[in-house]
Amino acid sequence: MRLGGHDRRVGFTLLEVILALALTLMLMAAVMAMYFYSNHLREDVVANDNFIQAEQMIMNHMTGELRSAKVYPFTKTGLAGGSSHVRMVTTELPGRSAWAIPDATQTPPPPETDVQLVTYRLRVEPDESGQDVVLGMERVCQKILAPRVEDNTDNQAENRTVDFLTDQIHFLRLRYFDGSNWVDSWSGGDLPLAVEIILGAQPLPEDCQPEDYPYQTYERVVYLPGSTHTLSGAAVQGLDNQDQGDILP
Repeated sequence: MRLGGHDRRVGFTLLEVILALALTLMLMAAVMAMYFYSNHLREDVVANDNFIQAEQMIMNHMTGELRSAKVYPFTKTGLAGGSSHVRMVTTELPGRSAWAIPDATQTPPPPETDVQLVTYRLRVEPDESGQDVVLGMERVCQKILAPRVEDNTDNQAENRTVDFLTDQIHFLRLRYFDGSNWVDSWSGGDLPLAVEIILGAQPLPEDCQPEDYPYQTYERVVYLPGSTHTLSGAAVQGLDNQDQGDILP
């Protein structure tokens, strides 16, 4: 139909349709890129938060038990360890059951011991190809003064527990301060003056020494009150003669 002698057509040209589709695709790509970036950023934040919580938990556990370490007089055993593990004789407070007042009809709780042999180490297991893989950190606890069993059976395994603490820690380095020098191992029957704890989220790369660990670490120096060593030679920050109780974060 002609109106006023002119042909009026309503619609879009092919160029306009192509431009509209291109703009729509560009907008969708930008939205998807922002979504994937935000999701990746959120995963990084959650992973970092989980590691920080695991690091604080491990640091606090090790600090508390190192500060309670002592030399066991019967075997003259105190602390022994290397750069990636430590074993110590320490004490703990009794559990809640020790403070409960049972009724006359209830069976009393078994006796508890506060002296235990504790080990912190990395859990390493082989994968399908036979290569050792660090799974995380574990704590092994062996009760030393175990209660006597009536049938006189060996209850050593019953008093030994292995707890897998976290899968967030894949690097552990320990050093021991004898009052003048830092050493990578401790095998004496006494306690060092301090222990340095270094934790990392990534495993140690192959052909890399622990002191050359390339990733971010969290470190703490723990003073051992039960040590008989004294400062001699170079002083350590937080471990001077006037105040040897500080912990470096």
